[in-house]
Amino acid sequence: MLTDLESQLTQLSLFPNILNGTIVNGDADAPNKWVTGIQSYLSVSTLSEENSLNVSEYFLGQECRVEDVPFLLDDPRAGIFSDKMANGQIAEWLTFAHKNRFYCIPQLFFHLPPDHNDAFNSTDNFSLLQEGIYMPLPISLNGWCSSVLIQNSSIQILSPLEVYSLLADGRIHPNQLHILVEYQCNSDSIVSIFPARYINYKNISNGGRLKYIQPISGQILLAVNQQLRVGYIGIAIPLEGSRYQPIIEFTSSVFLDIASLSKVNPSFASLKDYPGKHFIPTYSLTRKLQAEVRFFRYK
Repeated sequence: MLTDLESQLTQLSLFPNILNGTIVNGDADAPNKWVTGIQSYLSVSTLSEENSLNVSEYFLGQECRVEDVPFLLDDPRAGIFSDKMANGQIAEWLTFAHKNRFYCIPQLFFHLPPDHNDAFNSTDNFSLLQEGIYMPLPISLNGWCSSVLIQNSSIQILSPLEVYSLLADGRIHPNQLHILVEYQCNSDSIVSIFPARYINYKNISNGGRLKYIQPISGQILLAVNQQLRVGYIGIAIPLEGSRYQPIIEFTSSVFLDIASLSKVNPSFASLKDYPGKHFIPTYSLTRKLQAEVRFFRYK
């Protein structure tokens, strides 16, 4: 499918411009709205039994944490974070927009009920992947409206060797370099677009002949086994006839329940008696991807 997609893009030279796109959250009558940039774009295409193509688009926004807007409160002494912190409400989410709604995915949660194992098993906010490992799930409530303001822009596709040359010469900013990743997962064709952000590359002044680039980008939104997951993607690409093969890995956000893990993994046993260490957000669920990768920048 990437060949067809690349052919279309070569002719049209247009990509969704997440660099200049925005997400506006809040319905028409809401007392407060907020706007964020777009961290990544995700498209999931599925061929139905009737041979019609169903395409779903998702736009990942910015991190959001517990806050007050003091001007909406009848108290001139109200703060932004201070009152929430004093009440023990410490939490953080990632938000994304889909079909005119916004969704939250928990990233940090310290305000837990005493018996959080039972609570998390009985809620829609988390999915038990295996003993002691929970995956946060998207949450959306009535009235959580969202509008995506984005246009398609002309692009310049760059080869990995061109990217390396630009990096070695200091002629490109990592946030200006974008990456398209496409892969198949079961019956889904998945395309993700995101900025490079952070790139390892061979220092030519250090000697040696093996050149490489290795961008690390996150947060991004991917679809794995028909589930939406947020995390970091790493793409290691050797250059100029190396015997190495490209490596693509995605590590997604999960929560570790130390009390449960200590029963099945002795390495966690030393942590089970430490207060505050029983439910830890981390990136420890890693998956290799067989994907096609393209680098580009918006014109």
